Amino acid sequence: MKLAAERDSNFEFSATVWPNGHYIHTIGGYHEQKVGYLFWLLYKLSAPPDKLSKPANTALSATGVDDVYPENGDHILFWYKKI
Repeated sequence: MKLAAERDSNFEFSATVWPNGHYIHTIGGYHEQKVGYLFWLLYKLSAPPDKLSKPANTALSATGVDDVYPENGDHILFWYKKI
């Protein structure tokens, strides 16, 4: 993520360091909104995301961003979603 942000300002993000790792709270100027329950959710997909349908809950990462290691063919999706 750091490398992408260095190369392209569209990938700008902000994170807070917690005891269990980095917590991404802002991507591309979109900040989490605790009052409106809008947060960045992290998904690990085996195919590109479909803009017309939400990813399966089983694809939601069980770990924080620090522990996500994409493998060949994986697609990482940060979805700004009301929960």
